Amino acid sequence: MADPSDRGIRESNLIDLTKLVIEEGKTVSFVYVDIVCLNNEGNLFDAANIAALRAILNTKYKIEGKEETFTLPIDKSKLAISHTFTKINGNIFFDPSAEEEKTADARFTIGLSEKINSLQKGGDGMFTPEEIDFCVEKAIEIRKETFKTLMENINN
Repeated sequence: MADPSDRGIRESNLIDLTKLVIEEGKTVSFVYVDIVCLNNEGNLFDAANIAALRAILNTKYKIEGKEETFTLPIDKSKLAISHTFTKINGNIFFDPSAEEEKTADARFTIGLSEKINSLQKGGDGMFTPEEIDFCVEKAIEIRKETFKTLMENINN
């Protein structure tokens, strides 16, 4: 479950890692996100991604010996939002339920910021090039609303 979220966030360069250096050659801050699933109604890939992004956007931390509170050095335009599609008997579904995931022939997850940051395919089935194009187009369309919602709810 962690791979698509981690890969999308890492490959998007959302966090400016150079700004996590506290003391050159000695000390750096690091970012680690733990996610615990309490209930699986399906599409954990996208749910984990949104949870990780919310945590990153809302993180505040202190550095020992300094008074101020810091936020992570992020470029919000690079938020890599995950979009998962499943294919069942030739039909493509977005945001699959747990039942749809169980019966899916294939799964395709796209990590998308202003560009495609990551792709991951699962399951034994396949997606045609045309189906992949369809999924990418839908992900671009859906990302706009998801991005807007994430930005409206920072620190809430």
